Amino acid sequence: MAPHEAPVVGSLRPFDPSAYAGKAKAAKTTGSAPDPTSDEEVDDNANVQTLAAGQPSPEPQTSPGELKPTLDASSGEASPSTGDTESPSVGSSAIVAKLTPDDNDTRRLVSLRVIKKIYNVEVDDNRHIFAEVDGWTCKIPFRQYREGELVLYFQVDSFLPGADDRFGKGFGKARKLQMFDGKLGQRLKSEKFGCGEDKIVSQGMIMPVQTFPEIWKKLEVVRQFISTGDMKQNIELINQTLLVMYRDRNWAEVLGVKKWEETAPQPQQPEHRRLGMYPAGVFRRTDVQRVEDCPNLFKKQKYDKLVYQESVKMDGAAMVAYYVKKSCTHFGLLNPLPEKVGPNTVLEGAQGARFGVCSNKVEKNELEEQGPGAFRYWETALRLDLPSKMSKLGRNIAIQGELCGELIQGNREGLPEGEQEFFVYAMFDIDRQRFINPRDVEMFAKELGLKHVPVLGYVRLTGIASSHQDLKKRAAQRKGEGLVFKCLADGRRFKVISSTYLLEHGI
Repeated sequence: MAPHEAPVVGSLRPFDPSAYAGKAKAAKTTGSAPDPTSDEEVDDNANVQTLAAGQPSPEPQTSPGELKPTLDASSGEASPSTGDTESPSVGSSAIVAKLTPDDNDTRRLVSLRVIKKIYNVEVDDNRHIFAEVDGWTCKIPFRQYREGELVLYFQVDSFLPGADDRFGKGFGKARKLQMFDGKLGQRLKSEKFGCGEDKIVSQGMIMPVQTFPEIWKKLEVVRQFISTGDMKQNIELINQTLLVMYRDRNWAEVLGVKKWEETAPQPQQPEHRRLGMYPAGVFRRTDVQRVEDCPNLFKKQKYDKLVYQESVKMDGAAMVAYYVKKSCTHFGLLNPLPEKVGPNTVLEGAQGARFGVCSNKVEKNELEEQGPGAFRYWETALRLDLPSKMSKLGRNIAIQGELCGELIQGNREGLPEGEQEFFVYAMFDIDRQRFINPRDVEMFAKELGLKHVPVLGYVRLTGIASSHQDLKKRAAQRKGEGLVFKCLADGRRFKVISSTYLLEHGI
């Protein structure tokens, strides 16, 4: 077997003040429209490799219309269960992307992966072993793993329980424990080896599946069932089959692993606590898939024609404001209200419509006291007059964005002291269960007087990169936590995290 090349290494680049404002040349959209009669098989799980290699056909584009009030679902609005050819909502020609129940909104902190390559690299006169796992590079111990092996991959920002000694074996050294959410544990961070052109960034950690019987036993039952006939000796095919079966499974809960989040001290709330969990049955979560989980971007010819909005990923806390009329078919899925609510939660002038504000996990209570150490979700929504603005639209909609500023992620966005600002990055049509076209979101945000995350341009992936590594280099060269790409044709989106940013801030 020919020796493998070392992983492509990057370098820390000086800060470029024009990176935020730089505009990429807009991609031309005169390419031939997709064939609506194509028999290409649809994969509703957004760029995840499966046994069926088909991909969804993009929807045709139309020019955005004005943001106007629309009719109730009961008065002519198409039902969410309508087929893929449903027309745009009344009063707007916004093209939106339909979601399916299979869409996975949860970041897979712990997932099954296969080691693609193993590298033996000398950095600063020290020899290290690295494994490549679906685009991530991880430092591993000598002679412990082999190429093609099925392993568990733990993403950066996984918080490993300190009481479980098995995780200590993954580090090969004493663990640095810290408190999070009232428990002692270990946070996984990016790690740099070497510097300059020799720099290699290790992200996450891999461990043998056999270390965790609660997972291995489940897989072993399946392995024995499928290890018959021609597959009996084909370990690679068996592993690929297991990957397909468990491709969307997040094993974090099984192992007690949580996602680390930098949080400010929150005041105790003896009264008026949160209204409930995030209403994911009404509008989709804010999570965005990582580029490493999109293996087909440069493999399928269909991606050569697709146009993406390229924007800066801002470093803050997810915030969602929603407006749902009582006549909406999804109204009953909202969290039940307590006996006493704030004046802006139930809008009497809108026939009992609900307005609400959520973090990425819970729905916040308008009456919740917001002390000096709080993320000011409701305060921000009211300052921006969102209840009034969204009720005037007359449509069931959720506006998603990033709340940045003081006390949030160390204010790494550098907002003035004492300020918190909301930056829109997506809007969700609740009636049709689709994301609104990114071009239209830009326009609608402007009409509503809301700030939008910085948009760098509209591009075709093959026009700016030829591989996942090129996209990562592109992100590392710009200011910010990374880049987010949203497809105009089908609404699918992915993010590219900047390794430079991770190392700068010790993430």
